[in-house]
Amino acid sequence: METAQKMNIFECDFCDFQTKFKHNLNRHVNEAHKRIRKFQCDHCDYKSARTNTLQNHIRSVHQRVRFYKCKHCDFKSTQRIKVQTHIKTVHAIVKFVFNPCDYNTVRKNHLYKHINIFECDFCDFQTKYKYNLNIHVNEVHKRIRNFECEQCDYKAVRNNTLQNHIKAVHQRVKNFECQYCEFKSTKIYSLQIHIKTVHEKIKFVCNHCEYKNSKKKTAT
Repeated sequence: METAQKMNIFECDFCDFQTKFKHNLNRHVNEAHKRIRKFQCDHCDYKSARTNTLQNHIRSVHQRVRFYKCKHCDFKSTQRIKVQTHIKTVHAIVKFVFNPCDYNTVRKNHLYKHINIFECDFCDFQTKYKYNLNIHVNEVHKRIRNFECEQCDYKAVRNNTLQNHIKAVHQRVKNFECQYCEFKSTKIYSLQIHIKTVHEKIKFVCNHCEYKNSKKKTAT
């Protein structure tokens, strides 16, 4: 079995995201998991992880600038890619078809994503990456745990998962810091719950009574 290192792939510790470039992984973790938003809009409370996203926000929301126009209708946008997507989905006649099934799309990359799907033989799990499928089968179905903790009975499928366990449980390293206050946690999940409940004030409401909770599973 090929490893991610042999294929020069950097993988996220918290989801299935993979990339060939380490800076893309760092940006993904900061945006998707640590929720770091360094760039603040001067006109409102909007924050962004990237400066170009902030500039697009200012142009489209506050300056109301519309640089790019559809040649077929009155649609306009500050972003060229949105106009291109609009043309392909609304006006394009060309469709990319996958012969083994009835799937068709106006976007070639969607077809490639549809074709390049690896399916689990034991359940409904699907992924774009064979490496992730192998990890899933070993972890969920074969229950293979090759990496053992030297301080307790914990075993893991991946070495990076084991290292996270050691840091969080035994070393009590709190790598995940809240961007709004001094809260720190050993787990990204705990940080996300903290942000939702303390700063975003998100509450899940029971459909049958007035009970509210910060965790969806508890409320349902």
